[in-house]
Amino acid sequence: SMQPTIFSGNKVITKIANRGELKEGMIVGYLDDDNNLTFHRIRAIYPMYDMVLVQGDNLETFEEIKTDQIKYTVIGVLYT
Repeated sequence: SMQPTIFSGNKVITKIANRGELKEGMIVGYLDDDNNLTFHRIRAIYPMYDMVLVQGDNLETFEEIKTDQIKYTVIGVLYT
């Protein structure tokens, strides 16, 4: 969950991810193992392993994903 940053019903404004511009703290949209689009915040980047550590703002656990799973970066949120 990305609450309190993004709530159910909010609209996210995204742009296509440029993997060279990824930074810790960015919210990204990535395809999970079931091919679902998920939005989480980058907590760490490991370029040597082509891995990124992501976490939902309201979660205690982290998830390791491959950099090429990242499809979008969030540039804004429309609160509805």
